[in-house]
Amino acid sequence: MKIEGTVAIVTGAAQGIGKAITDRLLKHGARWVSILDVDKRLGKTAEEELTQKYGPDRVGFIWCDIAYLESLTDAFDETYKKHKRLDIVVNNAAIQDESRWDATVMVNYLAVVRGVRLAKKFMSTENGGQGGVVINTASCNGLRRAWVPVYASTKAAVITLSRCLPEGDTAFTKGGMRVAAVCPGYVDTVLGNSGNVLLPPDNQPNPVK
Repeated sequence: MKIEGTVAIVTGAAQGIGKAITDRLLKHGARWVSILDVDKRLGKTAEEELTQKYGPDRVGFIWCDIAYLESLTDAFDETYKKHKRLDIVVNNAAIQDESRWDATVMVNYLAVVRGVRLAKKFMSTENGGQGGVVINTASCNGLRRAWVPVYASTKAAVITLSRCLPEGDTAFTKGGMRVAAVCPGYVDTVLGNSGNVLLPPDNQPNPVK
């Protein structure tokens, strides 16, 4: 995948995996990366750190609550209007809270579907775009029995969505777009640690740092 000169959007990019993805995109020459996140303090901090590391006018924070279509649409529109193109979308943001199952489904799956549809609007050659790549962050918990059933089932849905798009969506069969899902194991992040309270002390996972 060519990264140099591209314009990208990464959701949930103020910390953890999303921030690491943003860093890697910039390292490999992305022209611009929009950091989408609901945490204003961490988002601005990430922007400042990455600007200091990679230089001005290459990365910016956009406040966005991806649970709401209007907020997500505004963030995509802002990025496209500023740079006149969009090449990479990383649907990465997620929550892990079994007590808030409705919010978990909305953020972890519905927002990914919406992110894909917005990516199609700006990237598919069918809509005047130049093609591009969508990367959906799933989880190894979407492939196995897990102690977080709602979270795991949303990640299984993300995997299935990513598998089926190239079969049944013309943006991916004719419109120059590609899609992939990544399934991380347990990573030492705020999200990764949030699920461990459900596990007994003698069954805690060993994180990747």
